[in-house]
Amino acid sequence: MAQSEVLAPEPTLLQGDELEAVLCRALSCKASAFNLLDYSQKLGSAVNGFLSLCGSLALEVEGPDGPRTLHVFVKRADARDVTTGLDSFPRETLYYMNTVPLLEKAWFGAAARVTPDLGPAPYLATDDVVVMEDLIRRGYAGKPDWIWNALDYGAVQQCLRAQARLHAASLVLERRDGVRLAKAVPDLRDDVYVNRRPGNTGRRMFDVAADIVCDYLLPRMFHRLKVPQTKTELWRLQDETRDLFLELDLEKLLAAYPDELLVLCHGDSWPNNFLFKKDKEGRVEHVALVDFQMVRLGMPALDLLMFLHVGTRRCFRRQHQDSLLRGYHEDLLRFTRERGLDISKDFTMADLSKSVERLSFVGRAFSCSYRPVLAGDPADLAGLFVDSGKRASLMVETATRGPLVAKWYEENEKYRDMMQEAVEELLGLQAADDADEPASPS
Repeated sequence: MAQSEVLAPEPTLLQGDELEAVLCRALSCKASAFNLLDYSQKLGSAVNGFLSLCGSLALEVEGPDGPRTLHVFVKRADARDVTTGLDSFPRETLYYMNTVPLLEKAWFGAAARVTPDLGPAPYLATDDVVVMEDLIRRGYAGKPDWIWNALDYGAVQQCLRAQARLHAASLVLERRDGVRLAKAVPDLRDDVYVNRRPGNTGRRMFDVAADIVCDYLLPRMFHRLKVPQTKTELWRLQDETRDLFLELDLEKLLAAYPDELLVLCHGDSWPNNFLFKKDKEGRVEHVALVDFQMVRLGMPALDLLMFLHVGTRRCFRRQHQDSLLRGYHEDLLRFTRERGLDISKDFTMADLSKSVERLSFVGRAFSCSYRPVLAGDPADLAGLFVDSGKRASLMVETATRGPLVAKWYEENEKYRDMMQEAVEELLGLQAADDADEPASPS
């Protein structure tokens, strides 16, 4: 394929050399073996990509096996202040280019890759752009309204099953095949998000989240909380909030609990990073993980707690969390056993429950970090998301996020209730609508 054929005309999502690399990998051939006949491009909404410019391409190609249409999804770094600080694109490159080949060999063996059990097929990943199979064309779809239109039990169960597949694949790779991920892909040991290193973007984001709770939410909802109505109590809750967010440090957690089972964690497992495929009756039958920008080695409970606390409400977890965690554990044992690995004695349900209990504050802190923005007025967010600089400011500047949270809290009763629930859970307070009984963090 000559360069001129790529560059005139050229999809704006990809440069000519990038497009050529994508086609070579997707078709498993050299550039001289195919011709790009035509393409169509569809840009996604900025709101759909917090850290990137997203879009899909349909590429009509004449290749070694005749004409075909290749559907790909493209993400290009667009919120530079945030993506640079998090190294999010290099981390996703690390996953797709260095880690997926190892995991898929452990997971699929000699069988063909039929389902996207470990994410979409990768075609290109660099520090600036990631290109992958467009799963929308295979019947998968996101659920952008999940924040107000809750996922049902079956969908949540499938999301935890998707996490179990990723976790199981890493265990099989390490324990059956003898490939140590920490040695094969050393950067997976270094967390780029949940740490307290000075200047780290993750630290800035969580510091902003603590500011929002302490300076914007607690003072406004304090009179609604079941606590002593004194200034001293308000100050105590604010101090407790800041102390809790200081504990969001994976290195510290790994050192504190050295006997925890370690797996490859997705690291950013909230509902926007899951795609759902439904059967003819409308039930979710398979879920694919996407957006591996925070992937790392860690405890399984970190992925589970983040999803459950960001993606579901308190009443749902009270009713279903125990059965969902049992289902995850059964899936993990089944997936590993099917591939010749028995971990039933190394990671019991009691082990998982203990891990979830002592790490639950991580899920509660993530809820207070994500939900104040995710539940905000879409019109206000749309105005910020059209510009990558404003988007980055929303993520890492209290002065940008705080006034918006205050506005939404004052204007929207449902938003007030959701924020109160998140803060009550964060601090282990009794729910305002509960009978007078001792409270405990969920």
